[in-house]
Amino acid sequence: MKTILILGFLLFFLCFCCKKENKIESTLILKETLYGGCFNKNFKSSNITSNGVSYSTNDDTISLDIEFKDNCGGKFLTENSTRNDSIFVFINDTSELGAYCTCNFSIINKYIGFRSNKLYHYFVYLKTLNAPDYILYGSGSIIK
Repeated sequence: MKTILILGFLLFFLCFCCKKENKIESTLILKETLYGGCFNKNFKSSNITSNGVSYSTNDDTISLDIEFKDNCGGKFLTENSTRNDSIFVFINDTSELGAYCTCNFSIINKYIGFRSNKLYHYFVYLKTLNAPDYILYGSGSIIK
């Protein structure tokens, strides 16, 4: 009888207590958006040196840096979404009239929920003034 109780306890322990945990993948969540360059009307001291999309990672955070040149009077509507392992950013110039000058704009989106050794993708679409539709401005993969 004692042997049956011990075997029953061991079976219970093995079945329920040593159950392998199913790890749930984190979803990326937009934490904050920072605007620089001409968004701050800091025309002379803008530190933007190139156009394009780049990223950096730090712990559980992905920073997606988007730099582009557009007309000085640009008014932009930015939409962000994440699906599974992908980040989608849509930037739309909603101004009604163009300007006679261009300026460098910068958008930095910070997402939390980044996991090491997992492949993520980003897609940035830009629609400038008078453009009929969005263009794929930058895309790539992120892994740490």
